[in-house]
Amino acid sequence: LRGARRAAAGVANLRRSGGRCYLPRFDDAGPARVPAGGCVMSVDEAVQESGRGAPALEDGRTRCPWVRGRPEHYFFHDAEWGRLPDSDEACFERVLLTCFERDTPLVDVLDQRLDVYEAFAGWDCAAVAGADDAALDALTARGGIFADRARLGWIRDVAASCQAITKQFKGLRSYFLAMPALLPEEQLEDVCARFAGFEKDDAARLIQMVGCVGGSLEQLSHDRDCWIY
Repeated sequence: LRGARRAAAGVANLRRSGGRCYLPRFDDAGPARVPAGGCVMSVDEAVQESGRGAPALEDGRTRCPWVRGRPEHYFFHDAEWGRLPDSDEACFERVLLTCFERDTPLVDVLDQRLDVYEAFAGWDCAAVAGADDAALDALTARGGIFADRARLGWIRDVAASCQAITKQFKGLRSYFLAMPALLPEEQLEDVCARFAGFEKDDAARLIQMVGCVGGSLEQLSHDRDCWIY
């Protein structure tokens, strides 16, 4: 059950609204789109209930290469990939996913999405930025995706960068909303300058993941043969 919940954690699009969030509903057509509605529950409830999400079955649609053959993550691809989240916490999660994705395939990171949520205080940027060395050592001892102590130290630095961005732009999401005003190369340079330790490949993955490249977000974040393109 725990493994199933981890694999289906992408079902929960944790969009906070004052301490509440929305867990998208599904209809007979499957998880192709996020409905306008949603059942309101606490973030913790949504995390625990995320294992009840979309069926992990092939549906005949062609998707981007990074997710093909991993139907348990089709919801993340269809409903979250390339779309700017509704809260700063969820935006910070995209930053965390980008950090882990540097040397781990995104689908493998998503397998442990619930673990990341729990380990980083529900994607609390301030808590991660303020973590001391003892906390990082304890997290490293958990092994798995957290085994790389140097990466955890880098993530702490990135969280501090996110705090600075939040202060300047009155929110991490607001920063991403402003990014389409920049040219593509300027976007890469700006992300690298603001996020500690980011290289251009990291910046490109983050920009693509949050869909802040301007224009048609769905088309620009998805491959040409993807059904969403």
